[in-house]
Amino acid sequence: MDTRDVATAYFDAWQTRDPDRFRALLADDVTWQGPTWRAGNADECVAAFQRASSVVTRVDIQHLWADGADAVTWFQMHKETDPPTPVANWTHVENGVVTRVRTTLDLLPPTSAPAEHNVQRAPAIIDRVRHTPSRR
Repeated sequence: MDTRDVATAYFDAWQTRDPDRFRALLADDVTWQGPTWRAGNADECVAAFQRASSVVTRVDIQHLWADGADAVTWFQMHKETDPPTPVANWTHVENGVVTRVRTTLDLLPPTSAPAEHNVQRAPAIIDRVRHTPSRR
C-alpha cells in the first residue's frame, strides 16, 4: 500500500470502529501527538482509538493530500452531543505502516459570539485545557 492507501485505510478503520484493522496499520513504535494527548506505541494508540470510538460518531474526510511518505487529512469529527470539530491529521508512513501521527484540532468551545470575543477568551480556555488532568 502507498501512503494515500494507508491514510485512507486508517480513516476507514475509524469509520467502521475496527481496532484490529486500525492496529494492523500502525508500526509497533508509532508515536501520536495532539494538543492535549500523546502516545508512544501502538498499544497506547489502540487504547485511545477505542476510547475515542465511544464518543466519535463519524469522521467526514474533506480532503486528503499525499506527498511521498506523508499524508495530511482535513476532516470533520462528529460526536453525538457537539457540533462537528475541524481536525488536521498529519500521518507519516514507512514500509506500509503509520510511524507518526500529528493532529491539530480546535480546542475552543463553539460560540456564536463575535470573533474578537473568541480571541479574547482563547488564552483563558487554552490555559484551562493545559491544566486539566490527562484522561489516559
